[in-house]
Amino acid sequence: MAFVSIYTVGRLNHPYGHPISRKFFEMGYEVMRQAAKTGQLIEEFSPFGVPITEEVSKGDGFPVLTLTVWKSLQGLYCFTYHRRYEFQGYFNQVFKKYLYHTWE
Repeated sequence: MAFVSIYTVGRLNHPYGHPISRKFFEMGYEVMRQAAKTGQLIEEFSPFGVPITEEVSKGDGFPVLTLTVWKSLQGLYCFTYHRRYEFQGYFNQVFKKYLYHTWE
């Protein structure tokens, strides 16, 4: 059985302790809680203690990493695009850009 992992690197517009950034982390917790309810999310790995690579540290903003493992590409897609519109405006304010790396 194949799983899907998604590794994302975002860049916050404000320092980690800024109220807007703290709100992002609160929303992120809620998003992952909802993802767990789908039955499609296998694991969310903590970014704490993960070294920031040279590639990730380049650029403006404050890096935020996520790594999740999903049962299927379809499950990831359905969750991502179902929830996207609810949070899109807020994430556009918070993030400078996204880099996505996926593999199956």
